[in-house]
Amino acid sequence: MSISSPSRFFGSPEALRRMIAGQTLAGQVSRASAEILTPEASFDAALDLWSLCPERLLEPPDAVRVREVEHARAAWKKLKVRFAR
Repeated sequence: MSISSPSRFFGSPEALRRMIAGQTLAGQVSRASAEILTPEASFDAALDLWSLCPERLLEPPDAVRVREVEHARAAWKKLKVRFAR
């Protein structure tokens, strides 16, 4: 059994460096997005999202989604009663 060299998987040292740089950048972006927002910042972010599609708030609720929520709540209610004993 032969041992493979890193160049076999990553192509070249430069390709490996680019991959590591991409992983590092992805980690930084992930950590930045995980920061807890203040209430004001949260509200501003919600308004920004709402501005993208305000018509969604004016549409009637989806009948299928409403039925799914009702079924899920009924199932949870049964489980609560069953395990509350």
